[in-house]
Amino acid sequence: MAIQLQFVAVVLVIVFLTSSISVEARNTGAPAAACGNMVPQHSGVTAQSGDGPYTVTTNIGASYNLSTTYTVTVQSSGAVFIGIFCQARSSSVTRGGTTPGVGTFTTAAGLRHVDCVSQPGLTGTNPMAAITHSSRLGGTGVTTLSFDWTSPSTSAGDLVMRCSVVQAFATFYTQIPSAVFMGPVPAENATTPPPVTFTTQAAVTGVGAGILDDCSGSPPTKFCFRRPSTCNGPSNCTYIYTHRIVGVNLAVELFARLGVAARTGWAAVAYSRDSTMGDDNVLACDVNSLGTVTAKNLRNVGRSNVLHSNGVDAFLSNVVTSRGNNQIYCSFERPLVTGETNDFDLNDPLTYFYGMRAAGTASATEALSGRHEVNPEQSTQTVTASSVGFGDASSSSRAAVKAHGILMVIAWVLLAPVGMFFARYMRKVWVDKPVWFLAHRFLMVCVWLITCAAFILIFSDVGRFTEHTAHGVLGIIVFVLCFVQPWLALVRCHPGDERRFLFNHIHRGIGTIALSVCYSTFYFGLDAYKEIGFSNLGDGARYTWIVWLAVCIPIWIAFDIYQCCASPQEEEGDRDMEMKQKGAEDKDDKPPPPKRLEDWRMRTAVFAIFAIASFAFALTLCIQIGIASIGSGDD
Repeated sequence: MAIQLQFVAVVLVIVFLTSSISVEARNTGAPAAACGNMVPQHSGVTAQSGDGPYTVTTNIGASYNLSTTYTVTVQSSGAVFIGIFCQARSSSVTRGGTTPGVGTFTTAAGLRHVDCVSQPGLTGTNPMAAITHSSRLGGTGVTTLSFDWTSPSTSAGDLVMRCSVVQAFATFYTQIPSAVFMGPVPAENATTPPPVTFTTQAAVTGVGAGILDDCSGSPPTKFCFRRPSTCNGPSNCTYIYTHRIVGVNLAVELFARLGVAARTGWAAVAYSRDSTMGDDNVLACDVNSLGTVTAKNLRNVGRSNVLHSNGVDAFLSNVVTSRGNNQIYCSFERPLVTGETNDFDLNDPLTYFYGMRAAGTASATEALSGRHEVNPEQSTQTVTASSVGFGDASSSSRAAVKAHGILMVIAWVLLAPVGMFFARYMRKVWVDKPVWFLAHRFLMVCVWLITCAAFILIFSDVGRFTEHTAHGVLGIIVFVLCFVQPWLALVRCHPGDERRFLFNHIHRGIGTIALSVCYSTFYFGLDAYKEIGFSNLGDGARYTWIVWLAVCIPIWIAFDIYQCCASPQEEEGDRDMEMKQKGAEDKDDKPPPPKRLEDWRMRTAVFAIFAIASFAFALTLCIQIGIASIGSGDD
């Protein structure tokens, strides 16, 4: 009976793992009920904030022509996506609002229309004005998806393409906007094209021209930081920060090239009193979905970016901004000393963090949204307002994050499976000594210690629950299940006690659940690595992990079936070689001798294969995580 229960438990584990690996959007795409707010109807799940690593672009330009077909592209700079839901909507309706879609989408392989005509408040809309996936995109997800949209035959005013993007069932982002494309010009005004509006009258060309002037020379008169470190201006730089003292103010310039696919984004500098981001003063140059470039004075409170208590442009003066050719530029002044309690004196030695992101905010009055495109670079030495010349910085390796992943791989890909294999399948191999139990106890204590160390390490580095909700929640579950196991073992009853079977099933059940949940956690952890900048980790680690599951799970199933068929009359007492209780004799703890030499040889051979495979896959995963690096501005 006990073996049959174990077999059922393994089957349940396989079902759990299968559901974890296959977490995805609805197989046939968004239902019509999603037409209003564009939220996928995933029960019990709410949308992520911001745009995530995703952008929506078109080849429309500043305005669209009537009855003309254009290409829409949804693109990821990190994690793949498995589903989309897109509509062209009036730009006057803010994000999160409800409005009918316009125009007509052309379906292609893996895509279908969503008929929104019958939805409340959307009556009369075109039944082909919304598009979604008809099956999981690309099978395992894609990083780029393009499809055609045809503009309406009559003007619908200024429009924006909005797409909801599904990364996984529990992770999706709604109404990610493209740049606004204006309605067609009436024939009577065709000779007067609509103007491109900036926050000042700066020209579209020559964005940031001369920004690196005075950074070098004899002597230099301002402080500058650039990436790549050998670039010489906006023509080949991706990020530039400069400052100089002007009277009682610090004159700041920020420049960023956001990339061809990006229509929104930001460049920022954070001033910090220590070597860790958090509780910082932040100055930023941000372009939002409406094409408005804004200089912002912000703060980092803990891990969140928030508005200055006196407003988004608090204490900023002489602001000049421009945008063009996928570049943004801001020039402004901030007092060296503002008098505000939470504002730093910029005359003090401070650590500078330089960062940017090719996906900006939806409003000129919001704080910055989304994570950095790459991990922000930290100045190699403190900087003051009076510093001049070119400064240097280095990108953090996020060693603690990598160490957390490596420790969890060692614990749960190598030690835990081998330790559980000893307990489940190797009891009947050794006759004279309880080797299986000694090995099981040693390995699982190591798992407990390593898991606790990895948990403490990541919390010390991150300081809070991760934004990657699935990984964080599942990780907590794994830690709790792992933590209680040795304490449960310490209070177990004697092997001869009639209630011993309760401990056996609870102990094995908790271990099996912890292992299966951990593997699901690992799946989401790889996405977390990508989103924080480990872009070169790629899919190699995911494939390694999947292949390892394909090796170990069949071995577990085969062995449970073998034990169920070969020893149906096995007594529970034959499987209870545990730590000796006080006063217990050795004869109570020793397993019976193996019944067949063939059985001994088979178990030993399979164990050797399993242990070697676990070691090989764990080593491969540790190497892949260890050599992964966060992209730098010099790339």
